[in-house]
Amino acid sequence: MRLELANDSDILRIFEFEHENADFFRRIGFSRNPLYYQYNTFNELIREAFQNQKRDKIYMYLVLNDKGEIIGRVNFNHIDRLNRNLARVKIFFGEKGFKQNLGTTVLRQAIQLAKEQNHFDRLEAMTESTNIGCQVALIKSGFTFAGKFSNCKRKGSDFIDVIIFEYNL
Repeated sequence: MRLELANDSDILRIFEFEHENADFFRRIGFSRNPLYYQYNTFNELIREAFQNQKRDKIYMYLVLNDKGEIIGRVNFNHIDRLNRNLARVKIFFGEKGFKQNLGTTVLRQAIQLAKEQNHFDRLEAMTESTNIGCQVALIKSGFTFAGKFSNCKRKGSDFIDVIIFEYNL
């Protein structure tokens, strides 16, 4: 398993990954607007993301298995170079990657990339209070609890808490 910075040549592969996992993402509460799964809309959104990647606004890494298949993504976003030189890290897996329980391994690689390639000083991560697996992976990777936003995220008809973690590089 390895992480690789996504680029324009990966658009079709990323679209296929997203499309193949659409039902899985819906089942775990990570649904997207149906327009996202139309290639023209997706292509436009991803090209915009790559433009922002060139501007140091976001970074999108692909999580690849040993066969080179995309099994997940790591995004660095909400980048703040002016005040604290930080980024928020978000990791998500498709169904194949999710079943392999790779969260801690991928987080540790993401931390290395954040430090060595992206030159961040700090990472932040947010997770739903009910996502215990993610919280365990964050703590095992060296993240520490930083706070909580109460009732801030809608999940179905309810509002749930979001927990914030931090990692100083």
